Amino acid sequence: VGGGAAGGDDAAAGGAVAVGAGFGALVVLDLLVRLPGLLRAAVLVEPPLHQFSETATSVLSEQRAMLEVALREGGPAQAVEAARPGASAAVRAAHRAFFADFGGLASWPVTRRELRAVTVPVAVVTDSATPPHLVEAADALAALLPAARRADDGDAAAAVRALL
Repeated sequence: VGGGAAGGDDAAAGGAVAVGAGFGALVVLDLLVRLPGLLRAAVLVEPPLHQFSETATSVLSEQRAMLEVALREGGPAQAVEAARPGASAAVRAAHRAFFADFGGLASWPVTRRELRAVTVPVAVVTDSATPPHLVEAADALAALLPAARRADDGDAAAAVRALL
C-alpha cells in the first residue's frame, strides 16, 4: 500500500506517471534513479527519505530505539503495535513486512548526485497532517530534484494533473 502507476496511452507515448505514498514513494524514486526514461513524471506523497534531513534521521533513530525495547519486552507484534498504535491483528501478524519496510527507510542507497540527475517533473506532496520531520524530508528532496515542485495541500490527484 503505497504506490501505483497510471499511464494507459500515456505509457506508450513517452512513459507513465507513477504515484507513490510513503514507502511507495521510495519505490517510485528508485525507478526514477535506476531506470531513467521509464517514467515521464512522478508524484511522491510524504516520501520518507530520512537521510537528507537531520530531524528525520533523529526521529528514525528514536523509533529504532523504541522498537528495540518493544521487541525485547514483548516480541514482534508488540513492537508493531508500539510503532503503529491501534494496528490491526493482521498488521501485527505481518511484522516481517513491517520490519522490512522499516529497514528500507534507513538503508536505501541513493546519493544527492543520483537525485540531481532525475530530470522528469516530480511533485513532492505533503499536507497539514504530515509530521514535521517528513515535511522537512520532503523539502530536502524537492530541493535536490531539478524539476521538482512542492505541494502542501495533500492533493496527489491535482499534482498528477499539474504534471500532465
